[in-house]
Parts: sequence; structure tokens; C-alpha cells
Amino acid sequence: MLAQSLVRSWTAMKLGRTTSTSGRRRWAVASVLVTFAAITAYAFVAGIHLDDTNTDAKLGAAPFVGRWHWRFGRRSAIAIGVAFIGVIVLPWLVNRARLWLTVAASTFFAILFGWSLAIVDGWSSVIAPIIDPTEYWVGVKRARPFHYFLSSYLDRALYYTVHVRGHPPGMMLLLIGMKYEHLHSPWAAAGLSFVGIASTIVSVVVTVNRLSGPDVARRAAPLLAFVPFALWQVTSADAFYCGVGASAIALASVAATSKSQTAMIISALISGLLAALALHLTYGATTLLTIGLAVVIVGSNRRWLVPFVIGFGSVFLMFRAGGFWWPDGFRATRGHYWAGSAKFRPAWYFFGANLAVLGLAIGVPTVASFAMLPRPSRIRAVGGSQWVVLPIAAALAAVVANLSQMSKGEVERIWLLFMPWLVIAGISLTKRTRSLRLWLALQATAAIVLQAALVSKW
Repeated sequence: MLAQSLVRSWTAMKLGRTTSTSGRRRWAVASVLVTFAAITAYAFVAGIHLDDTNTDAKLGAAPFVGRWHWRFGRRSAIAIGVAFIGVIVLPWLVNRARLWLTVAASTFFAILFGWSLAIVDGWSSVIAPIIDPTEYWVGVKRARPFHYFLSSYLDRALYYTVHVRGHPPGMMLLLIGMKYEHLHSPWAAAGLSFVGIASTIVSVVVTVNRLSGPDVARRAAPLLAFVPFALWQVTSADAFYCGVGASAIALASVAATSKSQTAMIISALISGLLAALALHLTYGATTLLTIGLAVVIVGSNRRWLVPFVIGFGSVFLMFRAGGFWWPDGFRATRGHYWAGSAKFRPAWYFFGANLAVLGLAIGVPTVASFAMLPRPSRIRAVGGSQWVVLPIAAALAAVVANLSQMSKGEVERIWLLFMPWLVIAGISLTKRTRSLRLWLALQATAAIVLQAALVSKW
């Protein structure tokens, strides 16, 4: 009788703790969603006033850049069809297929879904942002020959388009190189965005797999297939930057968890090269340092940092030998930035508006999932819930970028760098097939509605 009484008491206590924990989680989710709703309401209401009174801010659809125009039509049906098939297929694969097949399918649907959203405004909409007068394409035509380009890049900055002088010369070098290889076509340049999408998904899943194993990684892959920020992935060079940065992080995770000395050295060296290249594609890649530090903390060794630094430094030295020094470029770009539309964009508005855009871009379900993130069980060990450091580090990157005041608007494009790392927070809410399917449906619906309502510059 005594034993039975103890069992009943223990069971009651356990159920009580479970109920209490469940209640706290529901309260946390509700609090996060209410806070996000308030920030979003502020961003739209104050944004309308900003658009009406400050045309120099050049937003048009505050807090987004563009204009509002509802245009749901026949081409939208393509995106709906892609989403419908993907929502059925991907959750089924998670529980039945190998990791590589799940990743391949998720990548396929991500590219197809992004493309189907881009063509809502016509087949040429995929390349329209590329040939915009403010973008890279016009800059390539104004560039000096390849061997003179780097040494004259900063001196000739004002001769280039706004977008070119707002970035390091890496992307221009790539496009000039493609021109010499007879790939001088807007469609070839658009292909870089597709490469970025694919490499981002593979890299994020590889990193999650290295930190927490294949079961968790398998659940992460579909989360990246249908996302609201797909609107800007296909039509923005930032998707390519994201892919390069994500690849650097993935290889760093391989190096930090590898038991093979050779694999550790090679992956660390290439990781350093890619990390430095990412910085020479966009100055915003500095925010990815938070995610890199998370990998360092969780990793089982630190020896990989030596070959990483060698690879990283060699890229900086090569650019320096060519005539471009990154710190000088950053200072010049900061000056151009503050001389442009940034001086007309009030910081008091964008501190909140940027977060609203970020939340809508990664999806409301992702925002809610941050209230459900598990605590890492053993921060230095591989396995368990170590993946949780990735979305937390990405959230920190967003905070740093926001406080820098170098992201006054346009974050739907600029912050693509760390959006995929935020989305994987949904791992905590999609353990069941039904919840994953609902997640994907909500995310795809948000992307389709946003595409139908917003005419974006990118």
C-alpha cells in the first residue's frame, strides 16, 4: 500500500510539473506573439506617416521597400501548386527517406517555390532587379578592365551605381570574370541566386547534423523549403552572399567536430577562404561572426582555428596585393551610406520596423518557436540540442546589425544572410508530421500573400 501511494504521489507530481511547464510555454509563446504584433502594428502605422511626410526615405511600402499593389492572378496558381505538393511530400520524406534525399527534395522545392513567386509579375521578373539602373549590371559596364579594377575601385566609387559602391568589390570581380568567360547575361547572374539557395540549405543542414545528428538535421531541411523570404532570394545577389557565408559556417562545423586530422585541416582552410570571400562580397557578413563563434563554443576542438586563420588571411592579402584593403573600403562605404538615403531615415523608426520586417520574412511560426527553444544540454558536446545555439546566434546577429544603424530599411534583402539560421528554430515545434505540415502550409501561404500584395524592388 505504501509503495502504491508513493507511485501515485510521484505520478501526480510529474503531471503537475508537466502541466505547469506546458502552461509556461503557452504563456511564453503568447507573450512573444503579442510583442511581435505590437512591433508590427507600430511599423506599419508609423511607416504610413513616414511615407507621407518623408519621401526622401525612399521606402514606398514602409516598413518594406516597394509599393503595395494586389495582383493575385493566374501565375500565382503555380506557386500554390508547388506549395501544395511540397507540403505533402516533404513531411513524408522526413520520416521515411535518408538525409541526403530529404535535403535534395527540400532544395528542389525551395528553388522551384522561389522561382514561382518571382514570375508572378511576368517571366522576366527574375532578372528585372538585376538590370535595375542602381544594381550591379550597370556597374559591370562602367568597370575598368579586370587587372585595373581592384586598384581603382575606391577611387572610382562615385562612378559606379549605388549598389556597387555600397559593397566590397567581390561580386563585381565575379561578374567581370563571368563576362570574360562569355557568361555575360542577366540570366547567368540570376543563376548565382539559385546556387546561393542550394548551398545555403545544404550548409545549414550539414551544420545542424554536425552539432545534433541526422535525426534533427532531417527535420531542419524542410523548414528552409517554404519561407516568406523566398520573395527576395531568387531576385537578389544577397542570396548568393548567404550561400557563401553559410558554406563557411558549415565547413567550420565540420572542422570543429571532425576526428580526422586531414579532414579538419582541409575543411578549416576552405572555411577560412570562404569566410573572407563572404566579407569581400558584403560588409554585412561581419554579422555572421556570432554564428561562427557559436560553432567554436560547441565544437569539440580548437585546433582547426589555425588553418582557418591561414585561409582567411590569405584572401585578405590577395585583395590587398590587388589594391583593395577591406578596412578602407568599409570606411568609404560607411561615408557613402550616410551621405545617401540613410540620413533621411530616422533611427527611432527602423529599430522597430527592421524587426517587424525580419519577423514577417522568417514567418510568424518561426517567431513563435523562439519561445519554445530547448536549452542546450551540454554546450561542448556533440549531440542533443546543441543546434539551438545557431538560431540564438543568428538572433544576436540581427540585434548587432540593428544597433549598427547600417541597416536602416531594406533588411528584407540585407538580412538574408542570417534568416535561414533563424528559421531552424522551428525544429522545436515540428517534431510531428502533422505539425511540420501545418508549419510549411502557413509559411508558404504567407509568402504567396506577401508576393501578391507587395511589389518589391528585388
